[in-house]
Amino acid sequence: MSRHLVQRPLSRAVRLQFQNARQPQPFLSCFPFASSRSFHATPRQKYTIIDPVLDATHNAFLGLHHVLPWWAAIPFAAVAVRLAFLPLTLWSRRIMEKQRSLTPLITAWRGALERNIDPSKKANTKVLAARKTMEIYKAFSCQRYKLFLAPALQLPFFLVIIESIRRMAGAGQGLLRLIFSSAPSVTAEGAAETASGATATTDISTAITTIEPSMTTEGPLWFVDLTVADPLLILPFMLSATMLLHLVPSHYFTRTAAPAGTPSAFQRRLRNMLKLLALAAGPLTLALPAGVLYYWISTMLVSFVQGQLLDRFMPLKSPVMPCTPPRSKLMDGVGKANWDTKARDAVAAKAKTPGIKS
Repeated sequence: MSRHLVQRPLSRAVRLQFQNARQPQPFLSCFPFASSRSFHATPRQKYTIIDPVLDATHNAFLGLHHVLPWWAAIPFAAVAVRLAFLPLTLWSRRIMEKQRSLTPLITAWRGALERNIDPSKKANTKVLAARKTMEIYKAFSCQRYKLFLAPALQLPFFLVIIESIRRMAGAGQGLLRLIFSSAPSVTAEGAAETASGATATTDISTAITTIEPSMTTEGPLWFVDLTVADPLLILPFMLSATMLLHLVPSHYFTRTAAPAGTPSAFQRRLRNMLKLLALAAGPLTLALPAGVLYYWISTMLVSFVQGQLLDRFMPLKSPVMPCTPPRSKLMDGVGKANWDTKARDAVAAKAKTPGIKS
């Protein structure tokens, strides 16, 4: 009896150990969160603060698609957005024209500062001139920051339209969703329970789906399917070409004289940086859907044509630059005359010296 009392706990422990050994252990254990599933058949959709804007843009595209096919609706949207911002573009152009008209006043103040400044503070001349320039621009309500308002206001609209086209093409998350993913959001299940009290998520996933099947057959030319990347890889490098086209000075197209003055160091650095970005745009956008690139190229071309029309019918006057005498030619002539005089004197002295033959 005592032997059974001693061995029975041991046999039970061994039996339990064998039973546990026969059960296959999962490779990835989610303990202690075993009650929640780690993987789902359908992803958990999230409503972010940008979704209402994207839904409104999507509905606008659908309304446009009822009238036009996608190959015409996308460029039409680019033209409509540019026309909507045309008053702001004209306002920025008038500010630029006013800044150019103030060039003589700024030049006069710069000369006065250079003449009246203490010689020991010559290094501060550029700082004082820049400060005075900002004061003049502020007095005439043409501050430099106003030139950046038009691009800054157009950028959110551009990103929203690009994101909407990505959603319709079924390309997944874009830049805006990545930016607003950290914002307070409510899951699709929670939104469904609040609206109708339902707990199933299949209907919500179907409602959130914004893929447009018609985009697979209504593309132009060789990229008929607007939901996939360009099979010939032509659109990405067309995008780079249109970006570089924007960086070409306008006087090359209008056949007019180049504007007076030389660009500043900041302008040269900015132009070089934009050239590098334009060259890198092609390789970086190889995997984007053709519909996204189609809209991007369309809006760049519309912007270029708009700029050329404004340069033709609303040209900017060249700034009045200060008159500078041809110092380099004058000094070259003086130097050459001095050299000729010294050469003649040397030849004459050599001829007068006895015993030296020229």
